[in-house]
Amino acid sequence: EQKKFSAIINGSYFARTEGGNYHAGLLWLDGIRQTPFVSDDPQLTHILCLAGWRISLIENTLYASEDSLQSCTLALQAGPLVYESQDGLVRENLVPKTYIGSAHTRTVLVVFTRPDNSQDVWFLTFYTKMTLAQVRDVVLSETRFYDTYKNIQILNLDGGSSVAYMSRTFPQLNFGTQKKLPIVFGIY
Repeated sequence: EQKKFSAIINGSYFARTEGGNYHAGLLWLDGIRQTPFVSDDPQLTHILCLAGWRISLIENTLYASEDSLQSCTLALQAGPLVYESQDGLVRENLVPKTYIGSAHTRTVLVVFTRPDNSQDVWFLTFYTKMTLAQVRDVVLSETRFYDTYKNIQILNLDGGSSVAYMSRTFPQLNFGTQKKLPIVFGIY
């Protein structure tokens, strides 16, 4: 309310302690590491890096040190990267036999890159329980994406009890408004 965002969406995974909640995995804000990098969690497959108005996704295996995050205003671990189509190559991680492969309410980040390398970024909240494969199918079934984008990346941000969305413009779409979350995305 203080920032006058038009919408707020839950961030990524978090862990609970007796002192409260904190972001699970790497969280980097304005050059300061808030929480440590996690290398062995199947949910956290990528680092989302926001540099200026551009989003890039860095595989955990390519992360060498915090020096690689110097250009990022915000960096956080999330995942899995559900689907990626880059220059004709398709990769998927639908994690069918684990918690994150089960049906849950979900929030995902979708990054579309045009042939001129400009980006469109969508945050999607699925109120009905869906598997990662179903989320992928919904995004890819949108015919407006055909022949418009060079690359598409779908990154799972979270699923289950922490999914939340609040909109000033469309309050009828609000979901999970009473949840206390350690990180959220504010959209103007």
